[in-house]
Amino acid sequence: MFPEFARAGEWAELARKRLERTAANTISPAGVHLEHSANYHLFTLGILTRAHDFAKRHGLPCGAGELEHTLEKMARYAAYLLQPDGREPLLGDTELADPYRPDDPVLSRYAEGDPVLRYNLSRGREGTPGETAVVYRDEGYAILRDAWHGPADFDQGLYLLFAAAAHPGRAHKQADDLSFILFARG
Repeated sequence: MFPEFARAGEWAELARKRLERTAANTISPAGVHLEHSANYHLFTLGILTRAHDFAKRHGLPCGAGELEHTLEKMARYAAYLLQPDGREPLLGDTELADPYRPDDPVLSRYAEGDPVLRYNLSRGREGTPGETAVVYRDEGYAILRDAWHGPADFDQGLYLLFAAAAHPGRAHKQADDLSFILFARG
């Protein structure tokens, strides 16, 4: 941002390396933020999306496409993570918040290319239902649904998230292993 300074290029390269290292240390290869809080996952997706946009807008390198691929995987995980009411499950430090909407400034852009996320955000009006059971084994999550319901009864689905993320040392994480979230019938 300050090309008039002699070290501007060096600073930009240092920032890029730090961003890539932080993302690699805190986000799994499957695109799951490893602090084990639903809110932190979506918050981090937003921060990294803005960083990626900033880099592209200013012609800065941003991981030779790796960051973009990571963001897409994070969005796919969000498609399964969000409950049938559109809210984040109260896992880790997540607090009760409003449901995500189809026009969410971060998730909506990924929903354009991810039919499962689009189906979840639109409450079954657009997109394609996903799998009813997904397991992120290395990250310690299993997310199960009875079905992906349609628009008339989307929030009536049964959703079970089981967390068994007992791995140490990959990132700061919440110590609520072996917990579960059950959402049913709205």
